[in-house]
Amino acid sequence: MNLRLVYRVLVPRSDTSTTTEIVSHCETYRRAAIVLPPVSASSSGNVEIKNVVAYGIASVYTPPVYRRKGYGKHMLQLLHCESSLVYC
Repeated sequence: MNLRLVYRVLVPRSDTSTTTEIVSHCETYRRAAIVLPPVSASSSGNVEIKNVVAYGIASVYTPPVYRRKGYGKHMLQLLHCESSLVYC
């Protein structure tokens, strides 16, 4: 079981418990990453490398009947709010 790969779906708000109607979906990957400071900050010789968690978004798909209605964009906005410290 790969816990780093998560499938996310967007369904109509009116019937989230029993619907099989998916208006958009995507895959997200949780990965370990390294963050280095900008070159100007590291010029003093003390370079602090930070280990962080990063997310990648792949395979965003919206069925043809729901395209051009903003469902994919809405799903990605919800995903951004969920995975960041930004209040949305």
